[in-house]
Amino acid sequence: MTILIVLGLLWESGNFTEYELQGVMVGDGVAKLAPYVQEIWTTDAMIIDITLRDNVLYILTSKDTVYYYDDGKTVQPLFGVTGNPLLIEADTKGRLYLAGIGSMVLKEGKHWLSLPVNMITAITSDPAGNIYIGADRGMIYKITPNGRYEEYFRVNDLQVTALKYVYGALYAGSRPNGLLFKITSKGCGKAIGLWVDEDETSPIKEITAIHVDDGILFSVCSENKGWVVLKQASELYKIFDINEPIYDIWRHKDTVMVATQSGIWCCTIGGYKALIFQSRSPVHEILYPYVVCGELGQLYRISDHLSGEGYIISSPIEFNRIPIWGRLIADMEVPHGTAVEFYTRTGNTPEPDESWTDWLPTDEEGRIKSPPAQFIVWKAVLKGGANRSPVLRKVRLSYTFVNRAPVIETLKFNHDTIVWDINEPDGDSIFAHLYGRLMSESTWFLIKEIHQPQGGFTIPEGRLPDGYYYFKLWVTDSLTQPDGKATHKVIGPYLLDYTAPEIHYKYRDGVYEIKVTDKYSLISHAEYSINMGDWRYIKPEDGIFDDKCETFHIRVKQDTKLAFRVCDEHTNCTVKTLQ
Repeated sequence: MTILIVLGLLWESGNFTEYELQGVMVGDGVAKLAPYVQEIWTTDAMIIDITLRDNVLYILTSKDTVYYYDDGKTVQPLFGVTGNPLLIEADTKGRLYLAGIGSMVLKEGKHWLSLPVNMITAITSDPAGNIYIGADRGMIYKITPNGRYEEYFRVNDLQVTALKYVYGALYAGSRPNGLLFKITSKGCGKAIGLWVDEDETSPIKEITAIHVDDGILFSVCSENKGWVVLKQASELYKIFDINEPIYDIWRHKDTVMVATQSGIWCCTIGGYKALIFQSRSPVHEILYPYVVCGELGQLYRISDHLSGEGYIISSPIEFNRIPIWGRLIADMEVPHGTAVEFYTRTGNTPEPDESWTDWLPTDEEGRIKSPPAQFIVWKAVLKGGANRSPVLRKVRLSYTFVNRAPVIETLKFNHDTIVWDINEPDGDSIFAHLYGRLMSESTWFLIKEIHQPQGGFTIPEGRLPDGYYYFKLWVTDSLTQPDGKATHKVIGPYLLDYTAPEIHYKYRDGVYEIKVTDKYSLISHAEYSINMGDWRYIKPEDGIFDDKCETFHIRVKQDTKLAFRVCDEHTNCTVKTLQ
């Protein structure tokens, strides 16, 4: 069978960040290999918080256990804790402090002291080994290494949400007003940042992370929206925004890494924005080079060199009918030593399952080998070399549809009216002819041209002679399809009868014997009138109207004027006065 493809159509890829990514980053609308991310540890507990000191990573989990990871070795338990702490901090000498939920502060896993607060919400340390605690009511406490604490500062907000000590100053973020404070000594500090976005309507804002380097970076969350803001001198600049929460930020070289619900994004002050790591659960913390997906208990290490291989898988692409595949056309750059391979799979369910085909590679010219189906997914496998990556800008799929013939759903005849209902499965315009022919003949004649898919036509009386007819409806979509398809349907035979019955009678001894005959139709009704009186219903001699010839008897008096009316089943009637 030869299928003529007459119209080429193209599907074009959209936002790559909405696709499944592994080892691939997406920024400025292009996909390329991402920095290599290595999974270091997975635990069945949640990872609550981490801290890093002298290349040793300390990990607080929901099992009330602190683990440590010495670079290149395995993760090992260090000690158990009590009180369900949520925060961990290591001072310059590697001493570990834990806090959260209540007022208790732990040192090396054991109770150290309690503060006059309801909840501890942030912790950091300075080079001298002092610990700073942020809490409810906007309170910040300073604790010396020997365990003496004092009220250090009180922010003008309800809760301290982030603390960072750097360059001889303590920076604090708050909630619900989203204020940023710089505190230089006990009781000496002021608000230095308040981000107001023109589209922001929520009254609640929260500073979730602070990073101080060349300028001050801080992230702001408001319900399901987040911003990264740079403060330089007295000016505030938004360098990143996203419609999801931001949990943490980290500046690495000339980029800012942003931990969000969808993964890790990186951005630059110049406006570049890219998703470099897509995760199955929110990334809660970045402590470069470590990354934490706390809900799934996953710890990763991110490196500066690129992944050797990665892939991007599109979302299922739906077609309203089964297509014929053409080629996968990619807009890409493939430097020497790198490669991109493409695969497709198809199925007839909205999400891939066991009923879908396996992945099949496209050929050298990009032709798609997967069988036709309602849904298709494509995969691009990017392979790098010498820390170089191919660049994928756009993917297009060429396809067409096999033109389907119109379907005559209904073709009916009722008395003298023909009714039709035509379904054009591809939505094309239709053109149709209604034909008829006598049962005794073989030649079709045109009755009417039709341009509407539903309708009816009543044959005018007398246009066709009485007799039995076949009717044919022929339909095509060739007006809009070069490879137009046609179909037809024949019904019949049906009777067209426009001639009234004939009346013959005899009169003898005061009785009229009336015989009524019709060439094609059954006699269906009879009545008579005497001397111009009312019409009276009368049955045939055998009591049933069931023949094309019926006999009636009517007794009358002398000199009576009798009128007789009879009709056939097609409502053809005749009246005759009997003398």
